[in-house]
Amino acid sequence: MSSLNRPKTILHMLFDVLAVNVALFLAYYFRLGGDVFQRLGRDYFFATVIASAIYLIIFTLFRIYQRIWIYASYEDYFYGVAASLFAGMIFLASQVLLKQVILSLVILATILTPLMTIGGRIGYRALKSARYRYRQQRGQMDETLIVGDISWAMGLAKKMKFNSSDHRYPMGILTKDDTHKGRLIAGVPVMGNLRELEAVVREKSPKGIVLITESFTDEEKRRILQRVRHLGVKIETVTNEESVTRDQLSRQIKGITIDSLFGKKDIVLDTEALHEACREKRILVAGAAGVMGSRVSKTIAECNPEKLILLDVNENGLQSLTEEINERYPDNEILPVITSLNDEKGLEKLFSQEKPHFVFHGAFLNKSHLSEKNPSEVAKNNMVGTYHLVESAQRNGTEKLLMLSTNRTGDPKDLVSASKRICEMMLQGANERFSTRFSVVRFPDLGKNAYYDLDRFKKALEKGEPLRVKDPEEKKYLFGYRDAGRLIIKTMNLIQGGEVFVLNPGRPISAGELAEAFVSHQRVQEQAEGEMNILHTGEAWDNIEEPQVNFRELNPTKEEQIYTTRTSFDNYDRMKEKISDLELIIEKGDLETVEQSVMKALKDLIPTYQYAAYDGAGYQYPIGDVRVDSGKRERIWLSSPHMGGLEQHYVKEAFDTNWVAPIGPNVNEFEKEMAAYVGVKAAAAMTSGTAAIHIALRLLGVKQGDEVFCSSLTFSGSANPIIYEKAVPVFIDAEPDSWNISPVALEKALRDRKEKGALPKAIIVVNLYGQSADFDSIVKLSEEYGVPIIEDAAESLGATYKGRQTGTFGTFGVFSFNGNKIITTSGGGMLVSDDEGAIQKAKFLITQARDPARHYQHSELGFNYRMSNIVAGIGRGQLKILDLRVEQKKKIFETYKTALSDIKDIEMMPIEDFGEPNYWLSAMTIRKTSKVKPLDVMIALEKEEIESRPVWKPMHMQPFFSGYEFFSHNDHGPSVAKTLFDQGACLPSDTKMTEDDLKRTVEIIKGLWKKESISIE
Repeated sequence: MSSLNRPKTILHMLFDVLAVNVALFLAYYFRLGGDVFQRLGRDYFFATVIASAIYLIIFTLFRIYQRIWIYASYEDYFYGVAASLFAGMIFLASQVLLKQVILSLVILATILTPLMTIGGRIGYRALKSARYRYRQQRGQMDETLIVGDISWAMGLAKKMKFNSSDHRYPMGILTKDDTHKGRLIAGVPVMGNLRELEAVVREKSPKGIVLITESFTDEEKRRILQRVRHLGVKIETVTNEESVTRDQLSRQIKGITIDSLFGKKDIVLDTEALHEACREKRILVAGAAGVMGSRVSKTIAECNPEKLILLDVNENGLQSLTEEINERYPDNEILPVITSLNDEKGLEKLFSQEKPHFVFHGAFLNKSHLSEKNPSEVAKNNMVGTYHLVESAQRNGTEKLLMLSTNRTGDPKDLVSASKRICEMMLQGANERFSTRFSVVRFPDLGKNAYYDLDRFKKALEKGEPLRVKDPEEKKYLFGYRDAGRLIIKTMNLIQGGEVFVLNPGRPISAGELAEAFVSHQRVQEQAEGEMNILHTGEAWDNIEEPQVNFRELNPTKEEQIYTTRTSFDNYDRMKEKISDLELIIEKGDLETVEQSVMKALKDLIPTYQYAAYDGAGYQYPIGDVRVDSGKRERIWLSSPHMGGLEQHYVKEAFDTNWVAPIGPNVNEFEKEMAAYVGVKAAAAMTSGTAAIHIALRLLGVKQGDEVFCSSLTFSGSANPIIYEKAVPVFIDAEPDSWNISPVALEKALRDRKEKGALPKAIIVVNLYGQSADFDSIVKLSEEYGVPIIEDAAESLGATYKGRQTGTFGTFGVFSFNGNKIITTSGGGMLVSDDEGAIQKAKFLITQARDPARHYQHSELGFNYRMSNIVAGIGRGQLKILDLRVEQKKKIFETYKTALSDIKDIEMMPIEDFGEPNYWLSAMTIRKTSKVKPLDVMIALEKEEIESRPVWKPMHMQPFFSGYEFFSHNDHGPSVAKTLFDQGACLPSDTKMTEDDLKRTVEIIKGLWKKESISIE
């Protein structure tokens, strides 16, 4: 038994051996008188040894040495006497069997032994009580009032009375009711109930009050503190367990603390389990010099790992931390490393050399109010840095990686928490992909914990200033860096992989409640003098509100304050692609592109993320009354090239490697990247979109005299290739809902040609102004009549139809990278298809159809349509920011739609709900009856150096094509394409436009209606 190892138990055993020997000697003396010394011999000494052994064994079995005899009850004494008599009977039996002593002597010794053993204990207790009364009478003890439940108060009163090392004297007891008022408990009077606390204190003037904590709720403790804070009496606390079962009372009665007022318990580490977890382990802490990282590092150092690797870019902080750990734990092997997680090569070298078993990742930018102004640094450090860490960890056999996150990632409202949420998703995806176990631990914002306020209050008190509270309802936690660090370390033995651990900081405390408790505490505990006023300043908090976690919805663990949940993300490859692109953009892009791309990536990966600062900086703003002066202004373009900075990287790479010819790595990679983006198997990069249509026609076998159907409302580049092949174009009208090719008109034309027995060889379907055509209807007609589709997606790169990228619905898809398109290569195009053989044939044709011979040999007609490696480099850089440009174009369109919605004559191009356009150009129509015509708008804008343009003039109305057949959507009246041309206009949609540019454009348009005194709804 553990009690046998205690020094006091040994003393009690020695006492009992002495008592047994004294009882045996007295029995001899009473029986033999003066001859006792002559009769003592071998048999006597042999009997004492047997008696001592028997009594010690029986007392141990009866648990006599586990009882605290100074607080013994009647039950304890009964067991003591019973054990002594039972041992005496065994001793008597042994002596009878051995026939060594006179029987009457043994009986007498058996009777005397309880008097000596148990009586000795009673005597010691009487001496302690006498000494206690003597000290009390001499004024050497502090009169103390015990407050708590009666049964617990009785144990504490006994302990106070018989504890020689304590200075407290229980003058009385207060309970919660009147049941025992006026009675004595362990000789201590019960003076009343808790309602009489102030009256008893004033009357009896105790030196102190001891609260038994289990008797009261946290709220009751705070009320007691407030009630007595002006009475000049100190309050201390003790737990029921401590008051009854431990010996050193002076160590267990403690001054009341703010923590204890709110029921906060100290977090104790299981050092044995943690030592086992860290034994022979190399542990790396990323961000070790940070506030949380340093706390985690120090706690790990207590567990004596094989090696502790401290990684940070903060040289001074890292040096201080290393020196502190070396001083406290000189036997630990510490390796400080100054590097960034973005030093990919340095990080990989560190992991390959040290092979850490366990990684704590806290290397984040955390200060939201500073980081919001530097989104590229947040993305680079938090997201890209975490990606490098994950990759190095999994490549080098790291067993576990734990990311230190924040509760705000559950519903991110700022840049830092959104970036950390993406890091959490990255780890969850990596956990599904690799053998390393990746987990996350979330905790509240420790920068706003209650201990900071308590420090402020103390400083204010020292200066005699009021305690300033900004918002009395602001929630705080009595949960600091030390608490979080210890719980984080505890998760080491809980990680299975994929969990999100959530630390429970306890009950949130309002700032006002905390200030009141502090005032009461200082009055009572510190005996503070003077006034302590609480000043509610009414100032608003700058920081984002901390989300409240409902721990009832989480899963508990074996650790009291640690819960788990799981979130789902398993597409690590998609995350890797996004982060890789972002890393390149951050490194090579211009400032505007970098910041917008970072925000775009955040919103793509976290669809629910709302970032007010970004939304306000984009194109969503109110259009107000702005006076436009007649001074010269910088020209606003319809849709001009918009470089992002990445293009120079690829172009420079082409120059550096001397790949400037119409072939090279950029061309090959651009084709792969385009194919991957739109979701097809192969692509061929060409000099223009027109060239791509031309090659598509040749691949479909279009020859002289064949008919090809083509959208009429389009640019001539869609129709010209038909003429190149001496084929015959037949033009199809638009439909009013999407402005694209009309399925109604298309069916008319196909039915007509079928009846004539001469179906066309192809249908060129154009996606106008970035919006997809109605492909369900069109593809159905194509399959019914057996006519393949060439999808002219020159204007719609990045747009979708029912979630699928445009350019992928026909046998071939065509894209253009002309200077005015949503992304540009200065000039260029792309042919895409799932027919890899056809694309391979296309690449042969566009490089002059050169046969695979040593000499130049040509067996068929070829074309010089292959894209330049330099041009392809521009395209690769542009493709990286395509999604960003789509979002910018959409915001421009929505701004026009909102700002011009009060002019009844204007209607923006309709957006069909079957897809999401890329909003390449913002086009509108004006009612035929309006006094303001599209030409009036264009002229007014041109006067202010603002470019605009009519809607495409339909091909069937062009002089060159006017002789070819046309099928209208309408049975009577003008065609839809003609109506749109007559009434339509394309507004400036340049992604480089500023807020002022858009306001100018809108006000000029509105001014035309005001000038004509036309009412605006």
